[in-house]
Amino acid sequence: KRNPAKSSRLVGDGLPWLLTGDVFYEKVVMHEAHQAEEQEAKETRQGERERKAELMAKWKIEDEARVKWNQDKCLLFNEKLAEWRVEQAVAKTEKRHPKWRKPVPGVIEKPIPRPTASTIEEEDEEDGEDAGDDDE
Repeated sequence: KRNPAKSSRLVGDGLPWLLTGDVFYEKVVMHEAHQAEEQEAKETRQGERERKAELMAKWKIEDEARVKWNQDKCLLFNEKLAEWRVEQAVAKTEKRHPKWRKPVPGVIEKPIPRPTASTIEEEDEEDGEDAGDDDE
């Protein structure tokens, strides 16, 4: 079924209308205004969608870099741990304590939060404030 609110037909009931009458003319004017508002809203949504896509692409690059950094740090820790285990085994056979302490995994970077609608609005507001500061 079609949504009657989205119909673009002004005369859809099959009955005759006086096309030059005031009532029909006002309907046409309101219809054109409504169409213009819908088009503007559609363009706004498209702009927001593009902005969100840009932010998501930027976030994805930053997140991939964070994950790579954490993986490199984990590999480095595993190498140090393997060296320590060898040293510990040697110290055990020589009946002494290892010369250095067991390595501890360092702090890993926490995940960066994904951009949401509220963060997009905040960034737009910050951009607007920055533009206002340039004029002064």
